[in-house]
Amino acid sequence: MNKKICLIFLFFSIQFILLNAVEKNYKAYHPKLIKSFALDQKVETIGRFYNFSVDKEGFIYVPDSAFANIKIFDSSGKLMRIVGKKGGGPSEFIDPVRISINGDKIVIADVGNLKYIILNKNFNEINRFFYLLSGQPFVLKGDKIISNEFYRGKDGREFRGVIIDISGKVLKGLIHKKRARDAWEAIIDAMGYIDVSENGDIFLVKSGRVDIYKFDIKGNFIKKFGAQPDYFISPKRTKDFEDMVKWGRAPQGRKAGQNWYRSSSWISGIFVLKELIGIPIRTYKLEKNKWECFLQFYDFEGNLIEDGIYLPEIESSSDEGFSVCSDRMYNIYFLVGIESEPVQHVFYHYILKELKKNGG
Repeated sequence: MNKKICLIFLFFSIQFILLNAVEKNYKAYHPKLIKSFALDQKVETIGRFYNFSVDKEGFIYVPDSAFANIKIFDSSGKLMRIVGKKGGGPSEFIDPVRISINGDKIVIADVGNLKYIILNKNFNEINRFFYLLSGQPFVLKGDKIISNEFYRGKDGREFRGVIIDISGKVLKGLIHKKRARDAWEAIIDAMGYIDVSENGDIFLVKSGRVDIYKFDIKGNFIKKFGAQPDYFISPKRTKDFEDMVKWGRAPQGRKAGQNWYRSSSWISGIFVLKELIGIPIRTYKLEKNKWECFLQFYDFEGNLIEDGIYLPEIESSSDEGFSVCSDRMYNIYFLVGIESEPVQHVFYHYILKELKKNGG
């Protein structure tokens, strides 16, 4: 009798384990497009943008480095307000390239002034402080600016990524790195994106390879992870790259730079949701003359959850003007420059939907 009971218990235990395993693999995730629209440019066009932010009320904030101001749109794309003008005074900008909003604080990275500028939601200036800015992505979390900027400590060690409080005090460097030996190392290492979860986990990803670094909110390294998909074309040091470096902003350099950039796949952002990290990967398709975009999703422990999710809506022939952010819950936002006359800037709002693996 005891043997029979043991066998029955073992049978149900195995069934329970198998069902649990199936349940773990039962859920899939896919972003569903909720709405898209071109931003209102009747009063003034958007000259050049590198990133944007969406607040809790759904207002869209776009730093326009060409016009040295911040444009605010409502949730339907109507221009509501233009803030700032060219200058170095309070709430003035020279080349505002990036923005992050958290609660009642707004931080602008102004590479023209080489400063971070901290404002309240009424755009009254709280503080501004000098920092060696290269226009790298950053995110505001509480009173901390968590940036992909270069940082050199007092001991001479160099870091990719830094945590700064809004008074300007450097708290900690993130990825310790060796000094770049040449232009290739400097350019490849400089490009990357950063975001932070609601619970304070920091995730930094480089642009030329799916290498994701996880830190806690104090900047302590936790782990590195990432999966290189089959469709990802790693950047290579080609003749076009050498010509780009040689000729710089001259026409030959710009053309070579475009050819080199379009020959590879690029991680074009990172966004954190309630339980997942999203990585948009763009590859230029010559036959379409457009950039295609795919998404990867990881959980916070670094496990690849979904890969190769194609977003046909945000194909674009523009090499610039692509940015992504989220509300750190289920909403994902893209702002994409569309080459047209005049140039359009289209906002896309997706929501992450939980699906069944069997298509249900």
